[in-house]
Amino acid sequence: MDSSVSSINKTIIMDPISAENNQYIRIVSGLLAQRHDVISISAALAKPFSLKRRNTVAILNWFESKVSHSRAPVLGFIKCVAILLYLKLICSTIVWVKHNHKPHDSQDALAKRLTAWITYLLSHLSTTTITHDRVEDVNSIVVPHPLYLREPYIEHNHRRDIDFLIFGQVKKYKNLTSLFEIWPQSIALTLVGKAESQELRDELNSVIQRRNLNIIWDDRFIPDEELNALLQRTRYAILPHSEDSMIVSGAFYHAITYGCNLLMSDNAFARNMADKHPFCHLLLRGEPLEPQLNHALQASVCANQLIEQAYECYSDQQVFLGFEQAISGSNGRSL
Repeated sequence: MDSSVSSINKTIIMDPISAENNQYIRIVSGLLAQRHDVISISAALAKPFSLKRRNTVAILNWFESKVSHSRAPVLGFIKCVAILLYLKLICSTIVWVKHNHKPHDSQDALAKRLTAWITYLLSHLSTTTITHDRVEDVNSIVVPHPLYLREPYIEHNHRRDIDFLIFGQVKKYKNLTSLFEIWPQSIALTLVGKAESQELRDELNSVIQRRNLNIIWDDRFIPDEELNALLQRTRYAILPHSEDSMIVSGAFYHAITYGCNLLMSDNAFARNMADKHPFCHLLLRGEPLEPQLNHALQASVCANQLIEQAYECYSDQQVFLGFEQAISGSNGRSL
């Protein structure tokens, strides 16, 4: 893939280099591997003296979440600090991809404090920070988030028989309980994704039953092929995420890849997307929901037109060039 930023092949230490059910990592690793040698941290640990520092770059995704994901937060914190110091020694450039304002997962007080310290270290030891949307208090290179197909999906008279869909693992931060409390009884909603806990499962089912809602919930992990087929049948994907957790939503880019319009909770990312794209609509707090849903159905953008607009803004070339800028150290803090 051509690049106007850098023509030097580098060794890129990508973390994680692979992640189950994480298409983002597969896509970005694949794009970078077209020009560079992409390896894992464990591979870098195995051959430290064979790496030339000036040509070695680390790209860290969700690194600050490692502590909250660890069963032993203190040991997880020590491991993260050791890895950061090691990368500082062997890499000329450390790129931190900041995906969220804070980890989604609920944490105890100790894990939250340790996560804050790792975030502080990342902000000071990284050469460059990437975000996929502008963040006011973060000095970052804004790189488009990749779409989920390398070539545009083309719809041929496909029938979209699902008006409203929510997909992905069912987690507390997505605020589904609040949404279900105001969801109109007369409008059907499809929910696909496994609940993160029995407590949340019971809570949502209780609201559905108490309010007699027309909600079909497939409470299990949905394989990619099956989910993609559902997205091809969907007019609107709904993103009810809370504002204080995410910078962007991978579900947004997954949905528009397959021609879904978007209904999004009124937060900074949603407002930016609604200003930018006619296929994005805000769910306004304090306003009756049913008229908003009916208006959205009347204002939907046809799938092929939507997909064309999406690839104009989030093409592989734009994503690749953004990462190349960060890898080259352009506009980054000096080590």
